[in-house]
Amino acid sequence: MGSRSGYSWGVNPPHVLVVDDEAGIRAAAETALKDAGYVTSGAADGEEALRMVERRMPQLVVTDVIMPVLDGWSFVRRFRAIPGSAFVPVIFLTGLDTDEHRTYGFRLGADDFLPKPFKGRELAVRVSNALERRRAIVASLGGSPPGLPEMQGSLEQVGLASVLNLLEMERATGILEVGEPVEGGACSLALRQGRIVRSEARAGSGLAGKEALFAALAWRRGAFSFRAGMVQGPDLMNVPTASLLLEGAARVDETRVRVPSP
Repeated sequence: MGSRSGYSWGVNPPHVLVVDDEAGIRAAAETALKDAGYVTSGAADGEEALRMVERRMPQLVVTDVIMPVLDGWSFVRRFRAIPGSAFVPVIFLTGLDTDEHRTYGFRLGADDFLPKPFKGRELAVRVSNALERRRAIVASLGGSPPGLPEMQGSLEQVGLASVLNLLEMERATGILEVGEPVEGGACSLALRQGRIVRSEARAGSGLAGKEALFAALAWRRGAFSFRAGMVQGPDLMNVPTASLLLEGAARVDETRVRVPSP
């Protein structure tokens, strides 16, 4: 079974929870997602959404930020504390679309932002993409999320940014090795409680710190492997992972603009 969104789920379609205090926007989002083949439920604020989550954990959450009773930031912060929520993608649907808001949202564990006003088709595509990324991560872990003692996978299936977001949400400590086969690049990332504390490129590139990480974030081929273990030494990055990923995404976008496609 499939849908126009491009997401395949087998027997049961994914359940998406839409949280927004504006009834018209909530209805429009639910209609667009139902038309794309998803099952939806709606909540008018974060408190109501948390009560619904207690009864049924959704496969994805779409939430506004500015809401009465409990806003989107507080809702997602409390939602991420619920066991089993780490693998549930969150998309912020909001008029707050500055770098500062994005950085804060990513620190809370957001997967994407879609500014208002939105088009129903674009929302469905964003939801499909977020679910596919998370499905690929779960598949790379053997089909079930353990405590992340080890994991490995392909960058063609799961981007490095998604892997780092997952490790941050799980507060994982260990070493993430990333390799790129075309140019022979390799990068070693040390994480402590999900935060990148060291980054070093291999293969004689001489890159270290943020530059080594940004180079690895641009790789679209290759493999990654994570092994949990103690990481000692100072935090040489001294920047939240979400901020690093945001800066890295901007660097990659700039590179794509400057270098024409073959």
